[in-house]
Amino acid sequence: QNRRELTFQPGSWQQFKIDITGQGGAWLPVGHQAVWDSSYAMHIQTAGISFYSRHSGKLEICCTKPQLTGKRLFPQLKIIDFHCPSNGKLYQRLSGTLRLSREYFNPFNPAEIKLDATIITPSGQQITWPVFYTHQFRRSRHFTREEITPYGNGYWEFRFTPTMPGRHRLRLTITDKSSGKPEHLTTVWHEIEIAPSNLNGFVRITADHRFFRFSSGKLYFPVGINIHTNIDRRSEHSFKFGRLPDRGTYDYDDYFRALAANHVNAVEIWMAAWSFALEWNASRPFYYGLGYYNLANAWRLDHLLDDARSKGIYVNLVLDNHGKLSAKSDQEWEDNPYNINNDFAVANGAVIKNVLEFFTSPLAKKFNAQRNRYIAARWGAQTNILGFELWSEVDLVTDFRQQYEKKSPIFERWHRETARAFKKLDQGKHLMATHLCGDYKNLLKFRRIEELPELDYIVGDAYRKPEIHFIDQMKLQAKYLNIFNRPVLITEYGGSWRGEGGGTLVADIHCGLWSAPFLGQAGTPFLWWHDYVYFNHLYPHYKGFAKFIAAIDLRNNLTRQPIHIATRKRNKKNNFMRDNYQDALLRALWPVYSMLDSRAPIVLATINHLPNYCNALAIGNNHALYGWIYKRQYMFDYPANATHLPLLTNRYLKLPPTLIPGRYSLRFYDTISGKILKEQQLTINAHSPAVVKVIPFKIDVAFKLINYLFDRKNFTRSSAL
Repeated sequence: QNRRELTFQPGSWQQFKIDITGQGGAWLPVGHQAVWDSSYAMHIQTAGISFYSRHSGKLEICCTKPQLTGKRLFPQLKIIDFHCPSNGKLYQRLSGTLRLSREYFNPFNPAEIKLDATIITPSGQQITWPVFYTHQFRRSRHFTREEITPYGNGYWEFRFTPTMPGRHRLRLTITDKSSGKPEHLTTVWHEIEIAPSNLNGFVRITADHRFFRFSSGKLYFPVGINIHTNIDRRSEHSFKFGRLPDRGTYDYDDYFRALAANHVNAVEIWMAAWSFALEWNASRPFYYGLGYYNLANAWRLDHLLDDARSKGIYVNLVLDNHGKLSAKSDQEWEDNPYNINNDFAVANGAVIKNVLEFFTSPLAKKFNAQRNRYIAARWGAQTNILGFELWSEVDLVTDFRQQYEKKSPIFERWHRETARAFKKLDQGKHLMATHLCGDYKNLLKFRRIEELPELDYIVGDAYRKPEIHFIDQMKLQAKYLNIFNRPVLITEYGGSWRGEGGGTLVADIHCGLWSAPFLGQAGTPFLWWHDYVYFNHLYPHYKGFAKFIAAIDLRNNLTRQPIHIATRKRNKKNNFMRDNYQDALLRALWPVYSMLDSRAPIVLATINHLPNYCNALAIGNNHALYGWIYKRQYMFDYPANATHLPLLTNRYLKLPPTLIPGRYSLRFYDTISGKILKEQQLTINAHSPAVVKVIPFKIDVAFKLINYLFDRKNFTRSSAL
């Protein structure tokens, strides 16, 4: 509010003026500690006057229409309070700040004011990326609700993550067009000394295009979960949680603590209108329509990403969700600031009348590119962003499928142009993707999008019908998605999209984790129902798997290995490994089973509930074998309590003939705790196939078979687990 108080004289007109520029210093913060500047003045929507009288009685006041007067001043352009780091470490994010002598109507608009940072690396390479405008915020809790309040002055910030050690040189370039004519200002070169470190750096793709790795060369296998929103109204209903309080980033604090404690190293986060979007309808707090960004949300996303980084969690960051451009599926189009039919269209600066224009209108593309410039400036140096996902379920935006089936190039062209432009601004050169709903069938249907060279990895869903066993769903995913020469990551799954709890969902969680590396996935599937895991404390499923997979480098020529589980070591003819009738039945029915889908639920249910039938998945090379043995029935409906389950004691594992002769270490692992249950030495010779008796188990068990000669280091590392 304004600091100035006025005394009114009855019976006469009075005129008073209030300086709304930042230089006026007439404004007193109420409920926050932010310093007034022109970015606040630009968004004044209402004004009011409070009256106090020394006497009681009736008071009649007439007000004329307020008017904006005065002349905009342009002081000499110069930098104030410039702070630049002088040293850092390899792959450690550095940042610097500054203020300018001028204020701007829109500090986010590069056509008005544009700041860029340029680095010359020790190798002589010159890199330029954008600088961003921001405010500081504080968060607090009012009972269960998160409150965000700004404080201090607005300022500019640049972020930089060095990718090589040595002396770097940095300078800033400023282009100011606010006065109508371009003015340029360039700083002197500042030196930054970068020391070596053991940090991993950015996420990249392995040479075989199947998996993820870090800049350091270390393999990265995401063990993840989808936290698209902190509270999910559908979960509240489907799982009967009741109405949950929206605690904003405080919810994510709790989730991340639980994830880190259980070795989960990846999440998916959405920049949705209800969470971390930068632009949305001006009717909502901190949103101002197109081209003016929600700095409270940007600060909250900073907090989330930094907290995740401190806990070793990487984020698949989704820039837009389909509802923003949908009039039917999770529709939010009516509230979209681009929509000229919105009730707040003028305040929003709306520019298009239908969804397709978002992908074709030059003005819409300009605003989207301007927002992406800000995203790249603010988070392009963030090493724990796994990748930027342009859309979640883009095929559900209005008219997408009709246009695609007509072979219209609208969506391919938009993705190609947007991804290229983003990568030019993104100093971290993060991986990029876009998401299509549905399982492998849809990914194959929309191959023209998925195979764009500008996209680096495949993301999709793996929801299943009630009769389909999730391991079989994963096998079909693997069978049909190997045509893409890039990593495949399932970012939504868990029963059907409607949500069903109980043993079937727990089974999906467990076998989604354990089947992933054995079926060629680049990471575990990301469960959609994250709150179900949290409230039922199902994280140990993740912990056991993460501990098991940590010491395995999937790039080490590991391929899927045919192994069999049987109830007898020899048959009557003294041949090894007689298959039990259930195994033979399932293998005979598999070609039919994979085509049945939901057309024969009785047949499918019978196969899924075969009593005591065990199967196994394994990967390996000629000197190592890693596998998972499971009882099929329990992977369809996971037991709530294993205490009274019978032990399976008479199971044998026939090892593949590709293993070279020699001494091996065989270890069996508990799939929940990740602990070693039994360790033994095994000698494999060239004269007869090796058969191993599986230790007694109730639900499932994992194993590692490692040759001493070839994998001594790997063996030692796994021993520490």
